[in-house]
Amino acid sequence: MTISNSNLVSRFYNGDTSGKANRMEIEECDDGATVLWGYGWAVYAFRTPNGKVFKFNGWDGYSATTTKHMNLIYGAKVTEMDEAPESIEEARKAATINA
Repeated sequence: MTISNSNLVSRFYNGDTSGKANRMEIEECDDGATVLWGYGWAVYAFRTPNGKVFKFNGWDGYSATTTKHMNLIYGAKVTEMDEAPESIEEARKAATINA
């Protein structure tokens, strides 16, 4: 059963390490970090192993659907960044620099 995108984002915030919704997915990395993917190739958000969340605003405006996805990712505990990473490595590098 597919869950809603907003439910998936809530699960990401709450520490879930896997899950799929409509064109969005949570994936755990080998080092304990977690990625919130859009379309399987755009990193929307990255959660470090210690729980800090980074949102990559560079994807906002990419398409109407991507903008809707990005609007679901917000909150006081989110560090917003201008990057638009296409890989876990790019997301990790951006998060490390801005940690």
